[in-house]
Amino acid sequence: MPYQRYPLVTDQTLVPYHDAFAQTGEEAAQTQAAVLLNIGALLGEWVGESTSGSSAAELFPEEDWATLAIPRSLLKLRKFRGVQLPSGLLREEFGADEAEWLKGARDPRVPGVKQVFIETQVSLSERLARSPEPDAAALLVENSLNHPQSLVRVAAASAGRDLFHQEAIGNELIAVLLDGLDDEDDLVRDLAATILARVDPTNPRLGTLTPQGAQEQPGEPQHTSMLVHGTWARGNSWWQPGGNFHSYILNNVRNDLYSQPDRFDWSGAWSDQARSIAAARLEEWVTAHNLGGLDLICHSHGGSVAMESGKTGLLLNQLVLLSCPVHTEKYLPDFSRVNDVVSVRVKLDLVILADGGGQRYRVDGIRENKLPIWFNHAASHDPDVWRDHDVPSLL
Repeated sequence: MPYQRYPLVTDQTLVPYHDAFAQTGEEAAQTQAAVLLNIGALLGEWVGESTSGSSAAELFPEEDWATLAIPRSLLKLRKFRGVQLPSGLLREEFGADEAEWLKGARDPRVPGVKQVFIETQVSLSERLARSPEPDAAALLVENSLNHPQSLVRVAAASAGRDLFHQEAIGNELIAVLLDGLDDEDDLVRDLAATILARVDPTNPRLGTLTPQGAQEQPGEPQHTSMLVHGTWARGNSWWQPGGNFHSYILNNVRNDLYSQPDRFDWSGAWSDQARSIAAARLEEWVTAHNLGGLDLICHSHGGSVAMESGKTGLLLNQLVLLSCPVHTEKYLPDFSRVNDVVSVRVKLDLVILADGGGQRYRVDGIRENKLPIWFNHAASHDPDVWRDHDVPSLL
């Protein structure tokens, strides 16, 4: 099982906006990361249709913002979408020596810098709330690149992609993301990979995240449910036979879960093309195994693969979408080819924010369920979460 440093945040342990920037702990870091990703989504042109019109409610759920106490004033950043600033504003604001010294916050061994860094974060976050303009956002983002928590640095790199002229800061942002790929925590790695795929889709490091699948061998066709992994997860164990989530589902939820060596997988690459290829392969796999009408439990963009496959004829009984990014302009079930669609997700999912997708469906025919957990994209395939929150009863 992947190592998790960042604890799951519940409604009881959630740290709201103003308190979060006065702390550097793991729970506060997740709130700060969510704020930074929201800043990038508000200012960036690369997010696309998800931020326009009625779908803005799905990208920035009002009740989640209210619970986090994110100032509503930040929504004014949308009128500056597409603006780009030079880097180095932190130097202009505090002077070259202090701006350089603040970088010491990345190393807890540097004496004295942590408290000054926190005071700076508080001041800049309050300034942004009072004056939601690009330069105030840029100062907070640039300082957050020095944060002691890698999760916040990766989120700041995402926001920096939208705020700064890339010729001035692009290499620094890429370096932060590459460091994130080597992090011990699965949330940091998933977030860094998703952002890197958007910023630098040809980066060779991404290829190491989509390994070759298992050698296909004939399997038993009597099974009627199957897991489909999401982006970057092809080589992970949780969804494969013997993995912790696969074992949990097989032993506690669906004793007909497909467990043969030729279980379906796909590249897990972050692109519409990769999902389209996977959708065609999924339909071919189901046809070859004579399993039309099976149940699919899909994590993240594995759900997009299943929905895309339905457009070309895949018949399903139940489709379970776990933390699936909402891109209704591209991916929706063909409701004439599926009997039941259930969505299970966390609140303000950080990876979905980085993906540019919506946070929930407002579509007739999809039963939405939000768990009382925040930020963590992988929580929806955590066996302990399924036990603690009785997720099987939602299906």
